[in-house]
Amino acid sequence: MNEHIAKIKQHLAGKTDEELLQIMRQKNNAEFVTFHIVQELKKRKNERERRYKKDIETANEVLMGRKSIQRLSPEEERGRIEGGRRNVEASIIIGTTRRTNEKNGSKQRVGAATEQEGRLRDYAKSVGIWEKYDDIVNKAFKQFPSGVESDVFLYKDKDNQGYVIKVTDYKAMNQTATPMDFIDNHISLANYLSPETKYELVGFTEHKGCFKFVVKQPYIEGTELEYYVQTSDDIIKEQIKQQDRIKDWMKSEYKAQFAGSTSFENERYIFNDLHLKNVLEKDNKLYLIDLIVRLNTPDVGGKSKYLPFKVI
Repeated sequence: MNEHIAKIKQHLAGKTDEELLQIMRQKNNAEFVTFHIVQELKKRKNERERRYKKDIETANEVLMGRKSIQRLSPEEERGRIEGGRRNVEASIIIGTTRRTNEKNGSKQRVGAATEQEGRLRDYAKSVGIWEKYDDIVNKAFKQFPSGVESDVFLYKDKDNQGYVIKVTDYKAMNQTATPMDFIDNHISLANYLSPETKYELVGFTEHKGCFKFVVKQPYIEGTELEYYVQTSDDIIKEQIKQQDRIKDWMKSEYKAQFAGSTSFENERYIFNDLHLKNVLEKDNKLYLIDLIVRLNTPDVGGKSKYLPFKVI
């Protein structure tokens, strides 16, 4: 009997969490099988909690101002903190790995991305922020038209106030990107540069075989600049007018010059994907609701640099 139980436990240990849950949901399972599945899942949860306990404690020190992350400038690092507790924890969990700070080619970056995804998936399961994509869809008040990067949903809080949840494929715009790139650029830098539309990292999921970030964003009831084009009698003239508004806004707010297509740049940053559907107007102010930004680094002709990740 003991040998039989040992074989069952060994078999269960080789299954993923999802596979164990599927087995547990099956009808006519023997009680002792369900018992050992529960024990295996508890053991894994405890192991994960121990594994990330130090990183989570370090994140608390950063959030309380006792320590700081050295990666972007001190001012830009405020954007990382504005991305929420999970953003800081995730940064530390993958930022301190050796491969994050390697200067390498595309093949090595793909390997780093895979390693980082694995650590974030494991961490998310340990703290209960690994989400099922179908649950995200089902809980939404409304789904907006999706873009290349993100599936976008409107949620309502207990006071019936709206907020946006985005499920984002961090590799959609760049197949050699890593999760660290997304946290540095799409969350932390974007939060620093556009605080009115800041992102909060709330979880992770997987959909259609792709690892994805789940972020929360304020819901701004504004008008897409594209709307003015589509409702104009002279589409071409209106399109030029609205594109010029973005150019003027980027110059006044960021001293950024038009760099072709939907891109802008200044000495410090490169801004991308600023098309008319990604810019809202409300009360004569423009809001960049899906800002894609990165440092203007030497490999693209600039002088800015990401520092080796370090907590000091």
